[in-house]
Amino acid sequence: GIMNRYPFINAMRINIDSGVPSINYHNFFAFRDKDEIVVEKRNNIEYHCINEQRIFEKISNNHEAAWTEVFTCHLNKNMVVAFYSPILIEDENHNIRKIGEVITELSLSNLNEVVNGLKVGKNGFAFLLSKDGDFITHPVKDYMLNRTIEDVSDDVYDKKKVDIEEALEKGLSGSLKYICVYL
Repeated sequence: GIMNRYPFINAMRINIDSGVPSINYHNFFAFRDKDEIVVEKRNNIEYHCINEQRIFEKISNNHEAAWTEVFTCHLNKNMVVAFYSPILIEDENHNIRKIGEVITELSLSNLNEVVNGLKVGKNGFAFLLSKDGDFITHPVKDYMLNRTIEDVSDDVYDKKKVDIEEALEKGLSGSLKYICVYL
């Protein structure tokens, strides 16, 4: 399945509101447990990582897809970020109604390995930034969530040539090409 294909997916959950009729289970949860993927079907939501309930309840009040804050899962010690997407339907009165949600947790350490495996030119590398400019992935692991793009010296990254701040402020996504002669 999808979790076998993408090793940086830590867990996936699908929660369908209990008011949706004619289904045996309303909560589906798949997660990594050592070397296997465990799949559970239930009719109640169970949280496996200590911080999940607080973080997921905070974001699930939203009818918009969004990323959570970074948290650590105590079970596997992974730093995790999750993407939340509501399941919305249009009812017979043409009102949009939330009937559930899909939450996908990404392991930042495993995602970092995948991103670091991308080769950019002869000496380049790829990295991911949060919307605030924090390094989510970086070849230097100490940079992850501890440094921002603004912390990089002008000798390495000429902020005048590549306006990442503008891209972050506008909420743009994509890629930028910048050649650094010092790496």
